[in-house]
Amino acid sequence: MARFVAAVVQAAPVWMDRAATTKKACRLIHEASQQGARIVAFPESFIPAFPYGVWHHGVRRNMRFYQQLTECAVSLDGPEISMIQVAARKAGCVVVMGVTERDGGSLFNSQVFVGADGTLLGRRRKLKPTSAERLIWGEGDGSGLRVFDTGEIAGRVGGLICGEHNLALARYTMQSQQEQAGLAARRGRGVHVASYPDPRMEGRPFADRVDAAVRHYAAEGQCFVLNATALLDDAARAALYDTAELASLDGEHIAGPVSGREAILTAEVDLGRIPLSKFWFDPPGHSGRPDVFDLRV
Repeated sequence: MARFVAAVVQAAPVWMDRAATTKKACRLIHEASQQGARIVAFPESFIPAFPYGVWHHGVRRNMRFYQQLTECAVSLDGPEISMIQVAARKAGCVVVMGVTERDGGSLFNSQVFVGADGTLLGRRRKLKPTSAERLIWGEGDGSGLRVFDTGEIAGRVGGLICGEHNLALARYTMQSQQEQAGLAARRGRGVHVASYPDPRMEGRPFADRVDAAVRHYAAEGQCFVLNATALLDDAARAALYDTAELASLDGEHIAGPVSGREAILTAEVDLGRIPLSKFWFDPPGHSGRPDVFDLRV
């Protein structure tokens, strides 16, 4: 079975600076290639930044942020994507870049796939922005649910963004295209790219959910998963978590975990908390996109 080096970038963008973040991305692509990487995966909306503030700030403040983000967003035919293409070609590696994409008057949460020869293989948009993210991003459609053949570099490469890994039919759509199919797969190549923001943005439980989601995808899809997560640096935290209340955001387990000994764990189950989870994501409901998926048994 053939082997190759895959790289995920955990990094912070230069906050809301499209040009500087693109230059940083190109440098990171080069550094990854110097370590032998044949594919490099970046976090969700790395260029120009992930809109963390949608979860914590009021509508008016988010309106101002939307205006700024629109000015900083990238377009597929813009210079930023061209620079990423050049960097991928020079490095000789496949690149999967997370961007906030501007198309007309709308913004989309997109993964951009670039071949090792610099070819723009395609892009996909997040099907359903999660909860408050809808203040910022529009909805993608089914046309982006494709697996891209990168040839002998990394085989067949697919991807999903953050909460899309909770959608069983989205996962199955990617897996049914055999992210490890073809000649490259027979030589052990082919991967799935999972793009996430900083998994500590809401405390430990969100990080645990990210870990569970990508490990489940790897087991379910029988493929390798590149889990590219972002990093909230001091500059972003100063801009976003600028009150004592926001600065103290954290999370905790309601019971356990216990390992290495027998135990009986007990905890109160409050069914009234379920709507709080549905506010985030409801796969069979408002998040499920029945216009894209049709399940028949």
